[in-house]
Amino acid sequence: MATKQISNVGSQLSRHDFPPDFVWGGATSAYQVEGGYTQGGRTLSNWDVWSLQRPGKVADGNNGTVAIDHYGQFKEDVVLLMKKLGIQAYRFSIAWSRILPGGRLSGGVNREGEFSHICNYIIHFDIPNTLEAEYGGFLSSKICQILPSTLRCAFSSSAIGSNTGSP
Repeated sequence: MATKQISNVGSQLSRHDFPPDFVWGGATSAYQVEGGYTQGGRTLSNWDVWSLQRPGKVADGNNGTVAIDHYGQFKEDVVLLMKKLGIQAYRFSIAWSRILPGGRLSGGVNREGEFSHICNYIIHFDIPNTLEAEYGGFLSSKICQILPSTLRCAFSSSAIGSNTGSP
């Protein structure tokens, strides 16, 4: 795709200022929108524990326990984002602790949620609190040893029901 120099920076932009094949998209992060922190087999994440132990540290005293309830309103949210806003791509994340509540494949796959119908999984800075407590979160290289089995669960419907291959 050729890059088009946008000359009207600072003025009003429109879709016509972008190439016809430009893909408009939106993105969300699990903790910021998902909510449902105790629903559907999910366990606490490091961010749940942090925000619940520090009320008032986030503007307006908010935290991700309910957020915008994307967990409960996923379909309606996607319609709003994609159809009403006219975007063609949506990148979202699902809490790791919703996929593998114990943090590892050996701790069991969340059977209350079916993830294979969702095409894009990205772990976005929240992990099961068990791994935060054990390893110190993403600061530990041990997380890199566990992450592949989490991603295999997310990308493969055949991984659901399998308890092999975990570190």
